[in-house]
Amino acid sequence: MLYYIMVKYSVIESDSNPFSDYFKEDNPSYHEKIQRHYVKTVELVLGHNKSVLLTEFRKNKDRRAERVLYYVCGYDDYFYHFHLFNFDLDVVVIDINGFGYNKKYSKSKPYEVERLFNFYEDVSEVCEYMKVAFDYIKYSYCYPKSYLYGHSTGGNVVINYLNHLQVSKKPIDFTKVILCSPLTRFYHPSPLLLLLLLVLCKILGYLTNYFDVNALINGIAKLSDRTNYNRALNSIHGTSGLNYVNNYYVSRVEQPKLNGWINAVEESMRRMKASGVKIDCNLIMVCAQQYGTAGYFDTDAFLNPADMVEDVKAIFKNPVIRQYKCPHDCLLAPFDNGTAVNYKMILEFLFE
Repeated sequence: MLYYIMVKYSVIESDSNPFSDYFKEDNPSYHEKIQRHYVKTVELVLGHNKSVLLTEFRKNKDRRAERVLYYVCGYDDYFYHFHLFNFDLDVVVIDINGFGYNKKYSKSKPYEVERLFNFYEDVSEVCEYMKVAFDYIKYSYCYPKSYLYGHSTGGNVVINYLNHLQVSKKPIDFTKVILCSPLTRFYHPSPLLLLLLLVLCKILGYLTNYFDVNALINGIAKLSDRTNYNRALNSIHGTSGLNYVNNYYVSRVEQPKLNGWINAVEESMRRMKASGVKIDCNLIMVCAQQYGTAGYFDTDAFLNPADMVEDVKAIFKNPVIRQYKCPHDCLLAPFDNGTAVNYKMILEFLFE
């Protein structure tokens, strides 16, 4: 492990992936897949509990490709899309505090989910993290073509960073910027639909305490099919009761408090649209064709795609937008969920 100090932040380099090692015994084949492409981890430390984590993966470990994808993940997510390496590109994952692999929890403290779990209440702080990341990247990675990719909440991070560059009259030097189902606002249903959704959530919430509904639908009769994932998360978080079932945390871990995060996201978007400043870059966006509470793998069951399209058109100059019959994460592969068959078509569009 190598340590050295720079003016703005300290840099820690490591050849140990912070997530892969947890699968070494529980899921050797997945561990091998990660290690096949993993190169190194760089932590940029800004101060106490403030850091950016860069995790480098390559298609071929012994040489760099012509293209690099700077990947910013979404809420409660991390980079696991190794089918991207079917294309000739490398990936550098950018994880600001609480995102992806950059989840640090002290075993002596409570589970600080409100502050450290992919939430932010200060957009300027998000931009500062991204500035630090690309300050380091500028001097450390040299690729003929670079793509900035943000999914869901990561898309919101990317939008705010690009807006900062545009307003500051700084160059946006990416070959393409790619937004995948970006978070621009939260879906606000009608009062009647909201009431029905609350009732449905109460029923599903009761069921998920006892059954893994996803597993039951797919004919797998066991409590949870996320055993290896749960073990890894408990190891990272320093907890023992963390149980991830049906896209929710159950057992002794409380759900996050969202109000500050929701306000930060929606207020920043309102300011951008009201300013009249349009971000000028080579931007493409992909998302689902429609919102739906059912048929998750054919629709976006989290955010309303119509809102994404409207907002992206309002804040970007000449965006290219395509909508597919796909889930919220358009790049899920068939082996992830069995039905997301559009990822190759989408990737060909992204890199054409």
